[in-house]
Amino acid sequence: IGIALFAGPVVLATDGFLDLEIIILLYGLFWVALAAAVDGLGKSSAFNALALVGAWGVVTLLAPAGINSLAGFVHPAPSRMEMTLAARAATTDADKARDAALARYLEEHPGEKRGGAGERSLRRLATQEAAFQRVEGVIEQHETQHDHQRILTEQLGFVSPALLTYRAIANTAGTDEARYRSFSEAIKNFHVEW
Repeated sequence: IGIALFAGPVVLATDGFLDLEIIILLYGLFWVALAAAVDGLGKSSAFNALALVGAWGVVTLLAPAGINSLAGFVHPAPSRMEMTLAARAATTDADKARDAALARYLEEHPGEKRGGAGERSLRRLATQEAAFQRVEGVIEQHETQHDHQRILTEQLGFVSPALLTYRAIANTAGTDEARYRSFSEAIKNFHVEW
């Protein structure tokens, strides 16, 4: 009812909404089956409640966190801080190299006038490009390790139905890893083209 009110009744007839309903139904059936299995043990209601709460904690909290930690341990990636520091160092070095080259040029050509805004923009772009080329290796290493982590977490995802459900919903919504990667590729292509 909420989706029909806020998104319109047309959304209810889409394939994505049907996929979402199936995902929710399957996830709910997992918990119903687990509750039935725990109840079938013939223990007290308190035991059943504690067992289900414990299972919920393992399935939704510990298993996904453990999988991510294992992937990070097996395939460590450079930290974002390291990438930021490399970018800053590369920019500083590129600025120094540019200033030194400009000083040498002006020393060799004493009659030349320094350009205006256009020249400053070109110098800034050249500096950014030189810095980007140095940082590109760190970024590539980070992305490679992230890909290895993603593959490992996908292989171990069956351990947690909550993780599988999240991935299925993200895929249905169009916000999954493949879409993020295509977006990142589009940004890279735009940067190179620009």
